[in-house]
Amino acid sequence: MFLLDWYANNSGFRNVHPGEKVLFTLVCLFLTIFFSRTGVSVSVLILTSVLLLLAARIPPRYYARLLLLPFSFLLVGSLAVALENSPSGSHALLSINLGWVYLGISRNSLNLAFSLMLRSLASVSSLYFLALTTPFSELGWLLRKIKVPPLVIELAALTYRFIFLLAETSGQIYTAQASRLGYSSWKNAFKSLGTLLASLYIKSFHRSQMFHLAMLSRCYDGEFRALEMRYKVSPANWLLITGMTFFLISIGRIFP
Repeated sequence: MFLLDWYANNSGFRNVHPGEKVLFTLVCLFLTIFFSRTGVSVSVLILTSVLLLLAARIPPRYYARLLLLPFSFLLVGSLAVALENSPSGSHALLSINLGWVYLGISRNSLNLAFSLMLRSLASVSSLYFLALTTPFSELGWLLRKIKVPPLVIELAALTYRFIFLLAETSGQIYTAQASRLGYSSWKNAFKSLGTLLASLYIKSFHRSQMFHLAMLSRCYDGEFRALEMRYKVSPANWLLITGMTFFLISIGRIFP
């Protein structure tokens, strides 16, 4: 998680206008969901992956690990979609007789499951593009520019900060427990896990109080104020996004 934030702050798209990156992500998401075509999903998946690996300079191994996180969930979900029941099982590629009904996988259900998995991976890859190229500070700047209420931005910023605080605190507790063989057996592991959860609440609550006191000492009045970056709108980027949009629309209309 900390690496994701580091890559967002040091990617090859760091100086690109955040509005252009958000627009690119939204276009990819919208076209992937709207067309529901395998050709569009594959094109979006390849396009975002190439941009992240070559232009943003994200390590391939790290990006593959990120894609594997939702892949296992999508695999189980797609398997559930692929399974269907039929009275005879004659149209199934693979079926099991349960006595009163046949449970199996047909060609249509398999195509549907495969299309759903590709569409989901393309959507996840689009969101990864935004997460790996756009720091939260840029998103906050963009939200202020489009007149989102300051309260919403502050809540999002605090939530984002405390997610990292929880991850850091739990990592420290886990490391301390593991160094004392706290996970050497199943019995010790369950005991250590319970201790970790209890300690995590106490330590996180204490650190959140310290964080709040630190903000108050810096004259915090309910709104974060920071030096704003200046971004230039690139006509070339807008032209590329427009061309990519027409390309994906053409793919969606030509290919199934």
